[in-house]
Amino acid sequence: MINVEYKFNPDGTYSGVSSPVVKGPKKRKGLKIVGAILGVVVLLGLGFGIGVWGGGVLNNSQNTGDAAAVTSTPTPVPTATTNPITQTDKPSASPIATPVIGEQMTVQQVVAKCVDSVVMVHTEAKTTGSWNQSYVTSGAGSGVIMSADGIIVTNHHVIDGADTIKVTLTDGTTFDATLIATDEPADIAVIKINPGDKVLTVAVAGKTADVQLGETVVVIGNPMGLGSTVTDGIVSALSREIVVNGIRMNLMQTNAQINPGNSGGGLFNSYGQLIGIVNAKASDTEIEGIGFAIPIDYAISVANQLMEQGYVSGRATMDLEFIDINDYFTAIKYQVNRYGVYVLSALENSPFKVGDYIVSIDDKKIESSSDIVSLMLSYKAGDVVQVKIIRNEVTMTIEFTLVESKPNS
Repeated sequence: MINVEYKFNPDGTYSGVSSPVVKGPKKRKGLKIVGAILGVVVLLGLGFGIGVWGGGVLNNSQNTGDAAAVTSTPTPVPTATTNPITQTDKPSASPIATPVIGEQMTVQQVVAKCVDSVVMVHTEAKTTGSWNQSYVTSGAGSGVIMSADGIIVTNHHVIDGADTIKVTLTDGTTFDATLIATDEPADIAVIKINPGDKVLTVAVAGKTADVQLGETVVVIGNPMGLGSTVTDGIVSALSREIVVNGIRMNLMQTNAQINPGNSGGGLFNSYGQLIGIVNAKASDTEIEGIGFAIPIDYAISVANQLMEQGYVSGRATMDLEFIDINDYFTAIKYQVNRYGVYVLSALENSPFKVGDYIVSIDDKKIESSSDIVSLMLSYKAGDVVQVKIIRNEVTMTIEFTLVESKPNS
C-alpha cells in the first residue's frame, strides 16, 4: 500500500502528503495524484473559482433537498437493451515480426489497431458562485468505445457535474453523448453516443488474470486536450492499494506517461487488448513514471451493472446529502460555527436533520464528505453503524441501518 492521502483539486490535479512508515533523516516532498481529467478549464463571467453551492442557509428542520448544488450531472438513463461487455482470453503466442490475429504486436501495430477505439470526452458545466456570478467550466478527458452501438466507458471524475457531454472520434467527428450511469467509488461512468451510419472501432477487452508483471503496455488518451496521444511502458505492479480523492482503490500501476486528460483512456497490452481504464498518476519533482489504471475485470463488472440497472449492487449509503464547509466565507453563508461535514438534505423519515454536524461513524473521525464515501465501501447494505453528530450544540449518537445505494437515493 502507498501511504498517501490524495484530494482532487480545482485545477484538475490530485494532491496529497506522503506518510512514511519510518521517519528518515531527510524530509521528502509529498505525492500528488493527478486525475487526468481537466486538460483545459475555461472560466466565463466575472470572479474567480469554479463554482460554489447556491443560496440557502442550513437549518434544523427536515429538508428533502431544497438546498441543492448549482452544478448537476446529466440525469442518468440506465438501459438494459445493450448487450453486456464481454472479455476474451489472452492468446498464447511468441512475438513475431508480422503479427496476425492472436499474436503479439509492436507498439506501432497496437496503436494502429486500437487508437480509433479511444475518444476525446469534452464536458461543460454551468455554475453560479458568490455574488451570483455565472461561470462555464469546460473539461477534457478520454473514453473507450466498448460497443458498435456507441457505448463508451470513461471515469466518473471526467463527467462529474457536467451539464453537457460531447465525444470526438479520432477522425474529428463529434457526437452529443448521453450519461447512462456513473459510479463514484469505482470511478467508472458509462456514456453513449448515437453513431448512426458511422462504423465505430470497438476495443477488445482482455482479462485481469492474464496481465503479467513487466509486460509491455500502451496508453492511448487525450492528455491536455491535445487529442490522441500514445505513450508506452510496462506493467509496474499488478495491484496497488491507494487512496484517490478519499476513496480507497486497488489499481494497476504502470510507468507509461500519464497526464491530465488521459483519464478514461485505455491501457492496452501487446495483443491489442484493453486491460485497464486509466484514472490517475503520482507526480512530484522527485517522482517519475507512476501511473494507475482500473483493472479491466472490475471496470467491466461495474460498467455492466450500470448499463443493466443504473447502479452497483450491494453498495451501502446513509441516504443523505452532505456539504463540506471548510472556509470562513462558506461557514458565514450557511451560518455555522465550525468547519466540517454537515447534512445538506435528508429524507422525511430520516433520523438526521438538515444542519447536523457529522463527528464520526463507528468512532472513525469524519473530516470531509469523501471520508464518508470511502468508509461506506467497507460496509454493505443492512449493516448498523453508530453515527455521532452535533445538533444545536448538543452531541448525540444515532444508531442507523445503512441502505442499498441506488440512483436518487
